[in-house]
Amino acid sequence: MQEKTKVILLLENGVHCIAEAVGITEPRYAELIFNTSMFGYEEIITDQSYAGQAIVFTSPHIGAVGCTMNDMESCSISPSFIVVRSFEEYPSNYRAQCSLPEFLEKHGLPVIFNVDTRYLTTILREEGALRCVVRPLIDEHDIELYKEEWLQELRAINPLEDIASRTCTVSKNTEWNEGLLDLSTETFTTSSSQVTVVVYDFGLKYSIVRILSSLGARCIVVPQDTPAHEVLAMNPDGICFSNGSGDPQDYTSAIQSAKEFLSHNIPLLGICLGHQIFGLALGAKTIKMKFGHHGANHPVQDCMTKKVYITSQNHGFAVDPDSLPESAIITHISLFDKSLQGFMLEEPPLFAFQGHPESSPGPHDIRTLFSRYMEKVMEYASRHSNSD
Repeated sequence: MQEKTKVILLLENGVHCIAEAVGITEPRYAELIFNTSMFGYEEIITDQSYAGQAIVFTSPHIGAVGCTMNDMESCSISPSFIVVRSFEEYPSNYRAQCSLPEFLEKHGLPVIFNVDTRYLTTILREEGALRCVVRPLIDEHDIELYKEEWLQELRAINPLEDIASRTCTVSKNTEWNEGLLDLSTETFTTSSSQVTVVVYDFGLKYSIVRILSSLGARCIVVPQDTPAHEVLAMNPDGICFSNGSGDPQDYTSAIQSAKEFLSHNIPLLGICLGHQIFGLALGAKTIKMKFGHHGANHPVQDCMTKKVYITSQNHGFAVDPDSLPESAIITHISLFDKSLQGFMLEEPPLFAFQGHPESSPGPHDIRTLFSRYMEKVMEYASRHSNSD
């Protein structure tokens, strides 16, 4: 484990905490949010949706199960740093390939610990997500001398600015044929490809394409700025917009592509950021939420069946349901705050869901959405084949 150092975690409202850290050698700025998940920390910190943010884990102790490469949701880490009450250096789990500290060090992710995370969470619940900075602290007397100066610097910075252009995305079209993980063998399954689904990568979680692949899709992952005409030239049977980070309004080229796809009859799927982009393409508005939804225990209700699903969530923006066109059918709402969780179109077939149906980490309740989408993709492919 790397050497521990003393740091100050300073919030834009003036609250500060003295803590210990590993990996902090210079100031790091971020938007501070909290995640209520009790498990799945490895999947969370490799979720590219957290770009520009720092995560406060409300679970008081993490790291007990260590880390394994098969649980990663992307090729790299995304948050600026994480904040925990305490963490385990020596995991106890037959699947663990390394400890959490070893994993963090390998991927260059700083961790702030010995912090009252319940206190921080209470502040964020009251005031909303806040800008923050973590700084190495040599002498605690420096706080009195420099705190106002540090606050001025912090308040002048927007950690989420230009995130859209900095999001981790594939550099070229990439075919994906890896299915879900078989825990008994620690290998990823494969299945025969029956249809082609193009997936826009805005910070894609691997589980999205793994589920689509397991349901018979040949997935082609494309960069986030790929023009619509290039995707249409591939003759896809379905198009999916993935999760991602930042303000959805900043993804101007993707919004334009979504508008183009809406003028065709190809089945569409929007997940998290993709849900918001399709909303904007339909003329709806998006709003910045107070503290967002980040966790694996969020109740969502199906507006048609009234069935309640426990879902995984990670987003700081939401689509304003009142701004959607009449053609959009609202399908799901959050039972936490009644915010929009899903909508659909009948023509072209569009399923848009704000949460994470790939649910990694989280319960698998809402994964049925992928099956419903793939039914439409198969129907489209069958009609397309017959017409040829």
